[in-house]
Amino acid sequence: MSASSEVVDDRLVKLVSISSDDPLAPFVMRPGKEYVFSPDGQAVIGYRLKFGTAVVGGDPVGDRDSWAAAVDEFVALMKSKGKRIAVLAAGEQARDLWVAHGLASVPIGRDVVVRPEKFDLVGRKFRNVRQAIQRTHNAGVTVESYLEMDVPAEVKLELRNIVSATGRDTERGFSMILGHAFDGSQPESLMVIARDAEGRILGSHRYLRAGPADLSLDVPVRVNDSPNGLD
Repeated sequence: MSASSEVVDDRLVKLVSISSDDPLAPFVMRPGKEYVFSPDGQAVIGYRLKFGTAVVGGDPVGDRDSWAAAVDEFVALMKSKGKRIAVLAAGEQARDLWVAHGLASVPIGRDVVVRPEKFDLVGRKFRNVRQAIQRTHNAGVTVESYLEMDVPAEVKLELRNIVSATGRDTERGFSMILGHAFDGSQPESLMVIARDAEGRILGSHRYLRAGPADLSLDVPVRVNDSPNGLD
């Protein structure tokens, strides 16, 4: 079953919420994508058509038992339309599903996963990182967090001004940027904001909910004169 959407489909929200260990799952909701669902509706593939090629972003989203059916449905639909297929940022667990349909793979690296309970900065290899963090302490940097729906209007305005001043294009992306902050589509995303000792905003991170327990970084922004150690 194929569909397209300019707003967030409730089916997508539900499938993202049950996708575990997949930091790219939230980006299936990026506006402008088209969708093919598995016959049982329990998995979905997001894609865009570019120059006769159907470009998929990330793995199927939803119940992994339905991934293969979603891939089969997608491939059959694209073949019936005479479209080529490409997959950007496919994970190892989905790779064989595409290989079975004749696609070849090219390794491009791995996403970064941080598990706070297992992460520390002990050891010589983290010396530069520790020094950078110390510079943020020396500069009096503090951090506050909000659900996106609770960000005060004046903070939204300041963040938008920072994005404009730095020239950061938060709407560019496909498989790893959602963008469209403060448009009401992701009210429970997490905004983490850093300020200097005088209270000026230095930067922010936006995190999207990825499955039942994880967060995935969407767009990081910082002012050009922020201290080393602030991302």
